[in-house]
Amino acid sequence: MSTERFGLLGEHLGHSFSKIIQERLTGLPYELIEVPRDGLDAFLKEAPFSAVNVTIPYKQAVLPYLSSVSDEARKMGAVNVILNRGGRLEGHNTDYYGFISLARRSRIDFRGRKVLILGAGGGAKAVKAACEALGASVVRNAVRSPKTPDDILLSTIPGDNEFNIVVNATPVGMFPDVDGVPVSVRSFPCLEGALDIIYNPLRTNFILDARAAGVPALGGLWMVVAQAVKAAGLFHSCTYPESEIETIYGELLHSRRNIVLIGMPSSGKSTIGKMLAHAEGLDFLDTDAMVEEKAGMKISDIFARFGEPRFREIEREVVREASARSGVVIATGGGVPLDPSNVRALSRGGIVVYLQTDPSRLRATASRPLSSSPEALEKMFEVRRPIYEAAADLTVDNNSSAASCLDRLLPALSLMS
Repeated sequence: MSTERFGLLGEHLGHSFSKIIQERLTGLPYELIEVPRDGLDAFLKEAPFSAVNVTIPYKQAVLPYLSSVSDEARKMGAVNVILNRGGRLEGHNTDYYGFISLARRSRIDFRGRKVLILGAGGGAKAVKAACEALGASVVRNAVRSPKTPDDILLSTIPGDNEFNIVVNATPVGMFPDVDGVPVSVRSFPCLEGALDIIYNPLRTNFILDARAAGVPALGGLWMVVAQAVKAAGLFHSCTYPESEIETIYGELLHSRRNIVLIGMPSSGKSTIGKMLAHAEGLDFLDTDAMVEEKAGMKISDIFARFGEPRFREIEREVVREASARSGVVIATGGGVPLDPSNVRALSRGGIVVYLQTDPSRLRATASRPLSSSPEALEKMFEVRRPIYEAAADLTVDNNSSAASCLDRLLPALSLMS
């Protein structure tokens, strides 16, 4: 057995950021070790590693193979770190530490609050222990198949419940099946906070729904970084400063998030987008250009031959393709935010920026079928302005030069990290 083999043990790991985090933190190779369920027994008996993180669906399945389990992991009944000490496997749990760090980052107060955890797997067990440690007065689980008297049937959560905080600890909404949502936030009349341990996408539909309802909400990226820093300390018998969490989180967020520009036709989204991509070292995508490439014709020709409905259909397709990327700047067509499904797709992995441009600065052109005259632009602006404002995470004044707009945009984006 190599004494220098580190990695993540799981079944399907295409979504994982663990390799990026661990190699950035330690400078040592870190593998994504995909093991099918029928291969777990042989893998753990051979134990060809010095230390591994463990993710779904194995956080509980690994327990029978361990020679010892830390008090924290035993209490939770789940393990997400295994250390190989000369053939003896030790189990630990850093998800507990990671969730407490996430809760503090979110500034959601758990003291005296009633908490509902969606799911009851290994991650949920760590979340429950953390919620109790944070002072929650009630902590219950909502599951598909209740196993204890305290469990609530996920499909029939009573509408008159008094839960103040809801935590998603299920894989619903996780990449690549990003369209799912485990529950409706409208089912919780007393909701004060929502957290999700999913970190890919950066914001699940559950988190987006909570934010749209005005509820403080945060996804799991901070948690996965915090638990990884703690795990690396166990791997290498050292202690990393907590400042590493902030540093790696910021770097990871910067490299993974998309920056999406929305606004009126001719408002300079493509020009500013290219400048922004250059300044940030990111790739640039233009949804109008993607539409023309997919259709094999100009947008004006799509309208002329097939009408607006066909154009919008192609536009939705390219928005989903662009949204599936990470670490890109996306300049959108002026009508993209009119479709809520487009806004949802773009918001899951990115910051949506509205470039607010007064109608007097917009240019009517024959190549834009819906804005071919100043009068059409003026009417369009009045209709679309509230839609742009509602869709945006950030609004930036764009009524001077492109360079001036970029000068305002860059520090605003930095503050949103």
